[in-house]
Formats: sequence, C-alpha cells, structure tokens
Amino acid sequence: MFRSTSISVLVAFIALSIAFLLHISSDLVNAAPYEYPTTTESLAPVTPATTTAAPATPTPTGPPSPAAPKSRTDITLDQLMKAFAGRCNDPKDGLPDPYTGKKEPISCQDALPFINKAMGKYNLTTKGQKAAYISNMAYEGDFLKYNHNLGNRTQGTRSIIPSFNLLKFVMARPEHKQLFPNPINETMIADILIKNDLDFEPGAWWVKNGDGCAPVSKFPSRKNTTNAEADAAFQVWQKVCIRGGADTEANRLKIFQQVYLAI
Repeated sequence: MFRSTSISVLVAFIALSIAFLLHISSDLVNAAPYEYPTTTESLAPVTPATTTAAPATPTPTGPPSPAAPKSRTDITLDQLMKAFAGRCNDPKDGLPDPYTGKKEPISCQDALPFINKAMGKYNLTTKGQKAAYISNMAYEGDFLKYNHNLGNRTQGTRSIIPSFNLLKFVMARPEHKQLFPNPINETMIADILIKNDLDFEPGAWWVKNGDGCAPVSKFPSRKNTTNAEADAAFQVWQKVCIRGGADTEANRLKIFQQVYLAI
C-alpha cells in the first residue's frame, strides 16, 4: 500500500514540476529584451563652455599725429602754432642748404616731433622750462626760419648757438661725439649736427646744462604759478644762462610770455 501511494505521489510531483517549468519558459520567451538607450546623449563628449573674447583693438601704425601729445613733456601742434602767433613757416619755403642738405626754414608741423623729442630727452618738464627753450629758439632763429647765424655760419642749430658752446654739448654727449673727427673742427660742428637731425637738441640741453643754467632753470612748477612769477624766473634765467645783452631782454621776454600762455 505504501509503495503504490509513493508512486502516485511521485508521479504527481513530476507532473507539477513539468507544468511549472513550462510556465517559466513561456514567460522568458515572451519577455521583452533589455533596451539600450535609443540616443547617444550620455556617450557624447562634454564640450566645455567657452566665452568668445572680443577681438583686440589693433595698435595704430604709421607716424604719430603731430597734434597728439605722447608724454608729459610734449606739446601739441595747436599749442605751437598759437605760441608762434601765425608765424609758422610754409613747408615749401626755402631751398636745401648746400652743406647740410637741409632746408633752413621749417614748418611748425615738421618741427614739432623734433621739439617734443628734445624736450623729453633733456627732461624739460615744467611749463617755464619748455617756454624758455621754445621762446629762445624762436627769438634766435626768427621762428624757425634760420639754422645758422647769417653773418657767422659756425654759430648755428635752431637756437643759433656759438660753436664753442656747441662743442660743450657734443663733449657732454658721447653718442654725438662719435659723429665727429678727432680733433673736432669747431667750424663744422653746427653743420654736422644739422646734417644728423640734431639741430633741435643743443638748445634744449642748454636750458638746464649750459654755463650757470642749472641753479636758475627750475622755474615755478605749481599749478597756481602766476604769470608774474614765471616772467621773473625767465628774466633771471636769460640774464644768467643766455646773456644775450640788455638790449634783447625785452623782446625775449615778450616771446616767452606769448609761448608760456600758449602751452
């Protein structure tokens, strides 16, 4: 009895197992496969955010405008023209000098870069120093009309300086001294300086470095300096540093006042 019952139970168990396995197989067959992402967004490399910089403004090229000051020593073309009160030369005036190849008259526009360069090189920073340099040059060379003393060719450059003082300038500047033969022929100093475009420099150098000039070349530099104070300082400077003679002092002062107000 136990044997037949066991066999019946075993058969039933086997039948149930087969039915269970068939059910599971059906579920596996009908199940949807694993779905991969339908897009590649997550796989795409991340592009870092960038900010497009504005293009740099190109640096202007070419010669600087004569009217635009470049440093604290510079003046503008308008200031120079006002200082000369309409006495600027026409660029077409004059003929080239046979010795230097340069024209004697020079226009305000052509002269301005040389004037500014000389004032910067020799550190003429106060208004009085700049006015002293420009006014003396205007007086001596008739507002940039001449580069030589008409009666003595050895006296020259834009401030019409005697050759023995030009020699002092050359000897104080090694870079200029090398332009001259040894020994230096004083009669040729002005011409050699002019030929090498150095004719605006001796006058600027002399303002502070000429004989006896250093103590009297400071000039008042306060913003509230009065015209009378500037005039008094110039009077002392021209007596000690220029020594042009009592008969020239009034005219020199008049031009200084004109230049001082303009710049």
